[in-house]
Amino acid sequence: DRTFGEQWSAVTARTDAHGVARFRGMIATASHLISASAPGYAETTLAAHDFQFAERTWHAELLLPRSAMISGRVLDADGRGLAGATVGWELHGQPRPADTPDLFNPFPFHGHMQAVQTDADGRFAMSVEPGAGCVLAAHPTHQLGEQCAVTAAIGTECSGVDIVLRDGGQVSGQVVWSDGTPAAGATVIATKRGWIHQPIQSESYRFEAHTQDDGRFAFRGLKRGELDLTAFTDAAS
Repeated sequence: DRTFGEQWSAVTARTDAHGVARFRGMIATASHLISASAPGYAETTLAAHDFQFAERTWHAELLLPRSAMISGRVLDADGRGLAGATVGWELHGQPRPADTPDLFNPFPFHGHMQAVQTDADGRFAMSVEPGAGCVLAAHPTHQLGEQCAVTAAIGTECSGVDIVLRDGGQVSGQVVWSDGTPAAGATVIATKRGWIHQPIQSESYRFEAHTQDDGRFAFRGLKRGELDLTAFTDAAS
């Protein structure tokens, strides 16, 4: 977060022969998220809270369930593969209502966990918790897409899951200072009408742009509907 420091910084480690990973230098008076993954197993996340531990050394145990495999492609309206799309699994998920705004990131922890990125041809493969649910896909210049009623089973691969992302609309404009001169380097986000913006929520927004020297900005891939635009800099709001 721009105000309080990097919100999603991460430290990684490999487990040893006994399945133990060690982290040093962690803040002892704050909560931490611990995430573990391994081939053939679904990723598991645990919240470790500082009030649970009285010692300087914390011990946490994560149980990795056997996983299923889902693979497929993310495509544009013309059938071309979309590189750099984020794909996630929503176990027990249901189709999103048509009037659901797509201004916010649909993935837990803003796509840093339990999600994968498509390759240059729009292909993806991910290990997921078995069951029925929805495969969700997001791309910075397209509308959200999903494929529901997908069933993933342990020991098999559910392949050929294709998700088509529609182009959506475009919004452009200019940010100016109070004297009317262009505001270069300002951050602009697209948000829900009437939503009270907090800087700590910045990672939750799908559409973010930075103004050019002339103060201009543009978004692509927005779903039709009403929205608000919020602009701010490190020194102005």
